[in-house]
Amino acid sequence: MIKRTLILSALMVLAVSNVQADDEKPNIEPGEWQMTSKVTMEGPFPIPDQEDISTECITQETIDEGMAFVNDDNECEITEKSLKKDNASITMVCDTGSDMNMTMQMDMEYNGDSMSAQMTGDMESPMGPMQMNMTMSGERLGDC
Repeated sequence: MIKRTLILSALMVLAVSNVQADDEKPNIEPGEWQMTSKVTMEGPFPIPDQEDISTECITQETIDEGMAFVNDDNECEITEKSLKKDNASITMVCDTGSDMNMTMQMDMEYNGDSMSAQMTGDMESPMGPMQMNMTMSGERLGDC
């Protein structure tokens, strides 16, 4: 659950593109996208690294509506953002459930048919403070 929330939170950044001027909208091509992520956690006890590969169809309509990569289960609020045509920097606060809250910082780069991102997160959990580190890459596979 945490991994899915983190990945979807990171991808949510792309959803706010509709608030930018046309020349500053993210350079993202609609189509079938494959996302690869690796999450590592540091904290009071060992947690195995988590890797995930997923695909999603992103349409021009969802990009235009600001809904690309958005999941209704997402419990994150963007507190700071800098969105440009080829990169983004985002700070967000997430309620991941089970008495866990996280503050995350993400830096993302995108170039039409590919993207990469690095994210760090400080989490308060019932077991103590933890730090999450995530790397993510994505590529457009073709049409949906």
